[in-house]
Amino acid sequence: MTTMHKDFCLRNFNPPGPCICDKKLKPYFVTMRDMETQEERTFSMDGIEWGDGSDFWWSEGNYSCDCNRHLEFQEAKTGVRPMDDNISCNGERYSVICIKLEDGTKVYGPEDRE
Repeated sequence: MTTMHKDFCLRNFNPPGPCICDKKLKPYFVTMRDMETQEERTFSMDGIEWGDGSDFWWSEGNYSCDCNRHLEFQEAKTGVRPMDDNISCNGERYSVICIKLEDGTKVYGPEDRE
């Protein structure tokens, strides 16, 4: 790993702690808001660990769209994964407030939210 990469992690993932790449992959917790109801929920991404590519997954990949975020948000409430095909995938209904590792290290989200 290069020093430049470590500096990037320190600035973008979890200042002032260690580079996220120095940590083992860990389960993580997502706090998300339904922009229609303003309801917030925090849930664990069961069976999925934070690692290389996770930031992209939430910012531009599969979990940047409402159809996938809706499934996680609803499952966090009911404990059952919904089978709802009527959700738009536009990315405007559900907002990720922050994502944290088990130890509380913030790895994703606006700087003003803890």
